[in-house]
Amino acid sequence: MSKSIVSSRLEWLDMLRILCAIEIAGHHWLRACMHINIFSNNDLPGLFRNFLWSYKNNNAGLELINSFPKYLILDNQNNLAAFLTNLTGFLFGFGWEALHVFIFMSGFSLSLRLVEPPNNPLNYWLNWYKKRIKRIILPYYFVAFILFAGFLLVYITVNTINFPLFEPVKMQLQDKIGRSWIEILIGHVFLVNPWQTGWATNFISSAWWFIPPLLVAYIAFPLYFKVLTRFGGKFLLAITLLISVGSYYFAQSWGLNENHWHYIILFESFNFALGIFLGNYYTNYQDKEQLQKVLFHPLSLVLGLVLVVVGNMMNWFSSLYPWSSLFFTFGLFILGAKLANFLIEVPFLKRLKNCDSYVFYLIHQLIAYLFALCLNYVLKGYTPFFGGIIYILTVILVTSVFVKFYDSTTKFISSRFKF
Repeated sequence: MSKSIVSSRLEWLDMLRILCAIEIAGHHWLRACMHINIFSNNDLPGLFRNFLWSYKNNNAGLELINSFPKYLILDNQNNLAAFLTNLTGFLFGFGWEALHVFIFMSGFSLSLRLVEPPNNPLNYWLNWYKKRIKRIILPYYFVAFILFAGFLLVYITVNTINFPLFEPVKMQLQDKIGRSWIEILIGHVFLVNPWQTGWATNFISSAWWFIPPLLVAYIAFPLYFKVLTRFGGKFLLAITLLISVGSYYFAQSWGLNENHWHYIILFESFNFALGIFLGNYYTNYQDKEQLQKVLFHPLSLVLGLVLVVVGNMMNWFSSLYPWSSLFFTFGLFILGAKLANFLIEVPFLKRLKNCDSYVFYLIHQLIAYLFALCLNYVLKGYTPFFGGIIYILTVILVTSVFVKFYDSTTKFISSRFKF
């Protein structure tokens, strides 16, 4: 039975991508503020100075209950500054969960854009791999080269100029590039470091750890899709559910690290598969209409909220943690889709959907610490809130400049060299 393929681009999905990127950037902004001690609470244990500090600490749920409301009263901040910091924390403190939504959307988008393979499936999938890997690798190398050069320039500057503001930056930079240059170069070029356990790379930008898992998930996608089309969605989701939950439960005994190349195909296998299943379902025009009615139905807002709350409560307890992302990921997707669908109707904000979320992700973390350090001299306790707004707007602007520069460069190279 042939399907009526849906080819139109989903504006709300593009908007949701950039919303997730902003959420992740906001989370890393808060972590940068925390590491320069803009907010803390010395009345609580060192590992629980505020409700952001142990954002993903298993068994933190009981501590949250027992310490309420002490962790909302921050050192060296007046009531208004503490309120704004906690508000920012509420909005972005759990921004790491947006990465799970990205994984779900990756599976959804890959299935959504899939066309019927021709008679030669080998060439079809080889071309598919070429497009997908090109989309991930080339922007990464482009951004990495420019930012790496800027990184070295800052490193030389802070080691040449004796200025108190640069001291914390010098320590951070030294930690990043104080290793073997060969090790750094190979790790960033090939995305693996043979000198490290599991060949994990210590990227200049910690957020780049997600690139290898994403590439591995793309490589594995045809297998997921084959299982879906041959054995059905129930089988695919059942198998990936066992893989995901089992990986979280036995990570320590199996020697698995969440921030590694196998993160998506093991720990987040179910969310990736669920996205593939729904994306494939969405490609049929009639099914698309039905799915959109369910997704944007007013009652789905309640379902999304329940899933997010339940998932986050699970996340705070070790025994339930392996199940948590199965709940909050889909819940956040529902809520995010509704918010994105609303924002694309707002003329001023609609342009956000055109921001390249992947380039935004590549850029954002490197400048967070320097921004927090500099803005703290002016904004003090108000840095997390007002500085965060300045930081996010700056990353959006820089992303726009990078994308235009990248497009111009690739067009120039293509015009000179025929690949």
